[in-house]
Amino acid sequence: MRQLSISSEGESSTTIALPRLDGHFQFCNIVEWSNHSPQDPTAPFPTNGASILKVNGMCSETQASASANLKGFWAFVDLNEKDYPCSVEMLAKNVILVQNATSVVFMAKRDTPLFQIGQDAFEQNGIWNGNDNQGFCSMVAYDPQLGSLFKDGSVNTSLVTTQQSGGIVIVDSSGKLREAGALLNPSLSILAYAAQEVEYKAQLQANLTQPALVIPVFTDAVGEEASVTISIPSKAILQQFNHLDIEATMTCSGMTDLDCDKWDHVHSVSMVCTSSSKQNEGGKPVVIPVIKEANVSPNEIARYITPYRRRVGHWLTSASLLFNTLDDADQCIFKLVATDNGSPWVFGMNLRVRNVATPSFVGRPFKQVLLFNSTILSTFDNTYNNRPILSVSTPPATKSVYINALITGHGTMEFTPSKHVFTVNGMMYNTSFMDPLDQNGCAKKVAQGVEANGHGAFEFGRDGWCNGWHVPPLVIDVTDSIHSENNEIRYAAFEYVNGEWIQPEESGGEMRLSSAIVFLN
Repeated sequence: MRQLSISSEGESSTTIALPRLDGHFQFCNIVEWSNHSPQDPTAPFPTNGASILKVNGMCSETQASASANLKGFWAFVDLNEKDYPCSVEMLAKNVILVQNATSVVFMAKRDTPLFQIGQDAFEQNGIWNGNDNQGFCSMVAYDPQLGSLFKDGSVNTSLVTTQQSGGIVIVDSSGKLREAGALLNPSLSILAYAAQEVEYKAQLQANLTQPALVIPVFTDAVGEEASVTISIPSKAILQQFNHLDIEATMTCSGMTDLDCDKWDHVHSVSMVCTSSSKQNEGGKPVVIPVIKEANVSPNEIARYITPYRRRVGHWLTSASLLFNTLDDADQCIFKLVATDNGSPWVFGMNLRVRNVATPSFVGRPFKQVLLFNSTILSTFDNTYNNRPILSVSTPPATKSVYINALITGHGTMEFTPSKHVFTVNGMMYNTSFMDPLDQNGCAKKVAQGVEANGHGAFEFGRDGWCNGWHVPPLVIDVTDSIHSENNEIRYAAFEYVNGEWIQPEESGGEMRLSSAIVFLN
């Protein structure tokens, strides 16, 4: 149970503990920036308490500016003392952002249930301005004795959480008990997301029972880097199958969610293969040839984003276009790179080849050319679109052609929509990521594999990705634009500001891009 403890000092010291409901994360800060998913949920915050003053709420920013500066104090506002002509969210903004209070606590009206502050607000219009030690907000139950504690000025307060029976667990399709995730924003939606996760896992397990040739790649890879060389089945064997999936799992050391890292980072997997059936002039096996931009890393084939302290990541990513490389390969080197991780994530990956009734593509991929690729972060500013025009020849026997890309925006682009335009011989192919405008954009994808109820703002839509999910490949059919010989290919991207698409200007934003063009016969 979450409570607010308020204590007066002196000879007749009194302590009152009231049920509390914290504001919506991230409309306001939760507990503290480094502790929004605390290792010990029962630890009080602040550790030594804080000074809290009773103040009058201000609906006017002008009035708030003329009132006392509350820097270093928490503020207590009693909603019973007057009918405010504005929302609680507006009162909170003025107390925190104008009067500089560290936190604001509202006492609910008599006979009125607690409600969550900022529950319909997005982070851009909240009271947390990025200051790790400011911007907390809560509502506590009505108590007529509380006002008397403030008669001599400020009193001491702290947020406390007590353990109690009745925690939420889920029963999965195999009858096992599982954690349901964080109760960061307590509502019935938590149960709905947990149920969707159970259904997703049941469907995933059904897919995994289908007959398949499994090629193990990573088994319990821990840390920021891992590399492995894998022997690939012969072309004769692989061509008996028409579908390829990348299966990935992501968990962490320990036993519970709280043993996992609290932040979202990138896991990127690249693959480079050699073929003894193709020899260079020195008689040595050659790497499958590519055209690429300067400073590009080896071919990225999959990308994943770590969750906020969940340990149940498991995904199948359709990747049949990789047959173009695997069919002619003897060995492939797979490399895992985890961006700025330093956490106990445990990663596993397999390739699964099988037959399906309706293949994703008509024909067999037989040649790939890397296009605009970078497995490092590219600053999304006015230099981002300064890219070369690539010339790619069409091999004989081509029947269809696809662009295959992985694109995600980070930094200041995490919550900004982006548009990406590949132009093939003058024909433009546009893809827009608009989920950053949807407060529940990632929560809506739990049924597709997003890990539910992360210990953070997992619900918010992001620019091409979600916490605790694979990055879905962007696959574009460009067959109609392909010439019989040479093809000119361009790429540019834009950001969405005030309802318009503009050239990139986010010096604090990054775009992670890898792309290739694949020919099928």
